[in-house]
Amino acid sequence: AGALFNHKSNKTGRHDSCHVFMEEKLGQLATFPDTSNNRFQTHAFAVEQLIINLDTYIEFLSYAKDQKAKHTFTNIKQKLFNVLHDIPTLEELAMLTVYSQILSLDPNLNALDMGPLHQSVFDLCKSIVKN
Repeated sequence: AGALFNHKSNKTGRHDSCHVFMEEKLGQLATFPDTSNNRFQTHAFAVEQLIINLDTYIEFLSYAKDQKAKHTFTNIKQKLFNVLHDIPTLEELAMLTVYSQILSLDPNLNALDMGPLHQSVFDLCKSIVKN
């Protein structure tokens, strides 16, 4: 999704038209998170954006397809369009969003500092499964 909605190269992707489209539909500037690097949380933020604005991103993909002369998706856009309609994948993305919101938003902690918290969550999940 990041390769289409916020590509690091101005010559690739649809990020400029995506910005304009999202601003028009959402009433505010919605820049898709930069997923071209490995910064902690950028992929989680991208998943959150997709889940929160799912219908708008689907609408944008359809709009981008209709703007082309052949009215067809490129391979990557077709795959993303399919993924955004796949219920098991959307469930997984929703869980990543919940994880991001609950367990990893403290800006004073990094992933290594959160080991004890993650262990306690793991232990809780194990006890729930046992009972």
